[in-house]
Amino acid sequence: HYPLRRQRQMCIETEAIQSKQIKLRALHHQPDESVREQLITLKGIGNWTIDVYLMHALRRTDLFPLGDIALVNSLKHIKQLPDNISKEDMLEIAEKWRPNRTIAAMILWHDYMQRRKVTVKDDRSDIQSAANTDGLSGYIRAHITGQEHDHIGHIGSCSEFTQRN
Repeated sequence: HYPLRRQRQMCIETEAIQSKQIKLRALHHQPDESVREQLITLKGIGNWTIDVYLMHALRRTDLFPLGDIALVNSLKHIKQLPDNISKEDMLEIAEKWRPNRTIAAMILWHDYMQRRKVTVKDDRSDIQSAANTDGLSGYIRAHITGQEHDHIGHIGSCSEFTQRN
């Protein structure tokens, strides 16, 4: 059922963009909370997705997404924090990194990946291919890499997909 859910999610995102319910280019000029209020209205888009969009696509510098398990685990590891530490206590720790909490998050993600020996393949053609099939997620990747052409029209009719499934 995961691929079917994913395809439905792409349709929701694509229709929101095509119908101008969400104007992604206009989000650049809006404060973080305004962006969050608009994107959260889309079914399947939560705070983690919005935080990542703000950090990577809009290049906002002061976010600390505690919904990210890797970030939380890395913070606990580096700071030798107890497993049961509250989100409020972690936010208090991150508070001293203002207005650069995004940079701290990137460092924590890097630490997490290094400890897990995860490598990131930087193949722009793979990113572009994903951008052509992944709705908002693909738009985010395309936006990050500067490949922002209209990539959502090819998905086909979401209403046809919705009727079939």
